[in-house]
Amino acid sequence: MAIPGRYEVGVGCLVVVAAGLLAFMALQVGVIQGFGEHVSVGVVLDDAAGLSEGAVVSIAGVPVGRVSALDVEFDKARATLSLDATAEVRTDATVVMRARSVLGEKYLEIVPETRDAPLLKNGDTLAKSKGSVEIDQLVTRMAPLIEAIDPAVLQQVGTSLSNALAADPERPARMLADAERALKNAADATEEMPELVTEARSTLASVKQTSDAARPILTKVEGTVARLDTLVGSVPPEDLPALVDELRAAVKEGRAVLTRLDGSTVDIAEILAKLNAITSDELSYWAREEGVLIRLVPRKKAER
Repeated sequence: MAIPGRYEVGVGCLVVVAAGLLAFMALQVGVIQGFGEHVSVGVVLDDAAGLSEGAVVSIAGVPVGRVSALDVEFDKARATLSLDATAEVRTDATVVMRARSVLGEKYLEIVPETRDAPLLKNGDTLAKSKGSVEIDQLVTRMAPLIEAIDPAVLQQVGTSLSNALAADPERPARMLADAERALKNAADATEEMPELVTEARSTLASVKQTSDAARPILTKVEGTVARLDTLVGSVPPEDLPALVDELRAAVKEGRAVLTRLDGSTVDIAEILAKLNAITSDELSYWAREEGVLIRLVPRKKAER
């Protein structure tokens, strides 16, 4: 048996490499499915323009499947998706159609919602979907705005901008620097926002406690004011000055009496202390000197 030459070995290697590239490209364009378990589910779209069989289905930019079929359901499009089972797509996920390029090529993006919903099974249908805005629809919506622009006003604005830039060429750089500074300040404020919210909540709680504590006092004050209002209302207006003067005089006299009572209290306390110091013998002696006969007899206890 003849040994293959170098030429035959090179051709064989080239065939193997070509077959590998062909298989890889087939996997990329969706001609054949990748290895592993897949789940076939459906999704209803309002408009499938730009979407084709074999289009990529991804989650967060990672491919998890392909569009295996496109059908019509009355006035809507139904796409059948072949998803990798390991992606664990759940029934509450939302399907969004996005543009891969400006040429109109589309793909489907799956946006998961929760981790608690059941996993998709073969034959299930994703109920939530969102379409993409086409360029022609965008132009149609912007047409009234474009028509409303006055060319003369636009030209005047352009001339003003040109004159301003000619007078101060560094203004755009300053504007960009100010915008960058404002964005940085906004970012710093966002970082401090939780602490400010916590302090504001504690302050509001303290204000609420103070308000709750002051409410009964305010109620009492309102009652007192109401009684005073009733009392004042019963007095004729012309008698109010005299009544105030009398009250002031009474308060002044009361203070003077209290002052005198304070002094008298001290004197009375001293007299009582001296009286307590006098014994019965001294009292009898003093009475005999004055010509008064006093017989001090101890009080007998009452018989029971």
